[in-house]
Amino acid sequence: MIVKAEQLKQVVDILDLVPSKSGVPSSNLIAVSILKEGIRMRLGAGDVWAEAHIGKPGKDVEFVSVNRNALIVFARAGTDDDYDIALRKESILITQGKRKANLQLSDAGASSGSDEQRDGKIETIPLNDDLRDAIVCARLCASEDLVLPEINCIWIEAGKKTKIFSSNDAALCFANCDTEWKDGTAFPLPLVDAIAKLKVDTVIRRDRIFGIRMERGSLWAQAPDKAWDAFPADRVKNLVVAARKAVGGFEIQTAAFAAMLDTFGGYLAGGSKSDAELKLSGAKGKSLNIGGKTLFAEFADIADADVSAPVALALGLPDLSRVMGFLKGRSETVKVVPQG
Repeated sequence: MIVKAEQLKQVVDILDLVPSKSGVPSSNLIAVSILKEGIRMRLGAGDVWAEAHIGKPGKDVEFVSVNRNALIVFARAGTDDDYDIALRKESILITQGKRKANLQLSDAGASSGSDEQRDGKIETIPLNDDLRDAIVCARLCASEDLVLPEINCIWIEAGKKTKIFSSNDAALCFANCDTEWKDGTAFPLPLVDAIAKLKVDTVIRRDRIFGIRMERGSLWAQAPDKAWDAFPADRVKNLVVAARKAVGGFEIQTAAFAAMLDTFGGYLAGGSKSDAELKLSGAKGKSLNIGGKTLFAEFADIADADVSAPVALALGLPDLSRVMGFLKGRSETVKVVPQG
């Protein structure tokens, strides 16, 4: 079958939104169906799966499995010339000009299920800029630790204002949005990653499953059931309330603080986990001392900041850098207060 290069690249870009997961063999196998009318491909990794197509290959078809990385890398390395894709007895042969990839069929089973064929009403949910930014920012503090499935999500709570929570048991995020959300929702993390990458303005929902539709396919994901039933929203709220009551600390320009964290991230790169700690201190005034050290060196700098009372903090650099990296384009100041 002859396939346009742009079409194949669009398909593998959709499939590559599904993360490769250790211990989940199906996440490294793409299910492929090739008919005269078109090609359908699927890739799944447990709680997240994608389907993509070229032409109109139909739904009730048989699939074979090929290595994910081999197909995606070959498609992305190509030119703008058409591809010739053919199913053989033990392989799929893909030819583009002088380039050829003979992808061996795998005996292991890829994920060939399709959410498009499931029963249930699909709801379309708009994402305005504030809601999308809040969800993407909350992702930075969310946990993917399988030992703690109750926090493997972004928690969205309905009310007069939509409230968004996340936690990785070391850091937490809370945001308010002037937008409507109908119920308490454990929003799946893989879908947030796709939202951030694609800048989509709508998502679709079928009960506890959320998805994104694109020209050549769709991506679907579901947070763990325990996240729906046991996300510690009240505990996060209590911590937020306590943080708001805290006094002291400092205010600093967001862009300047983010740049400083980037710099110290470079200084401390390659060190141990205990090295990834930032020391912030200062007397009441207009300057803040920033420091960090590894086994081989010690680093220090001074930043312009409004320090309201003497402060001495030790903060985990990875979590702080991720959040500030998201905020670094903002013009306002950020306030950091000690707690506990």
